[in-house]
Amino acid sequence: MEIGYAAQVDDKELLARISACDPPVRAWALEEGHKNLKGRIDSQAAVASQAATTLALLLAGIGGSLAYAVRIFEPDASPIGRGAAALCLYLILLAAVLIFRCINTTASPALHNEPKNLLMPGASLDQIQAGELLNLQRRIEEQTALVAARARWLNGVRLLALLSPAVFSAAALA
Repeated sequence: MEIGYAAQVDDKELLARISACDPPVRAWALEEGHKNLKGRIDSQAAVASQAATTLALLLAGIGGSLAYAVRIFEPDASPIGRGAAALCLYLILLAAVLIFRCINTTASPALHNEPKNLLMPGASLDQIQAGELLNLQRRIEEQTALVAARARWLNGVRLLALLSPAVFSAAALA
């Protein structure tokens, strides 16, 4: 038997594999699966922390650009005022994307199942463990997708923030 990274398998095949394993192997797999999910939950917290830091930088930029942007209401508005106003609006847009796509709290998979879902009269421990392993795999996949999506949005906002000087310049020269 070759041991390596598992390819994607459907639920039926995974359940058959789980059922064919010895009880100690299933118990070990449950333990390792919970460690895996915990690591992915921790990754989500790290992405949220980085998003909060990025938001703080964007808010500082918004405040600074707003101080100059108010000059567009003066009779002799300068190009700097127009550039600052455009930059301020651009940074507000980036901050909104960051909040709604990276920081906004959403439901995420639980690390452990609820006891009421594990207490199944008539089912053997082997059957319950097999079902829980299947559910755990689904939760890991769901959490992985959630973290990956938030990380992509965070990276996108950071890359778009690099265009801030171009937004300022384009508006100031317009």
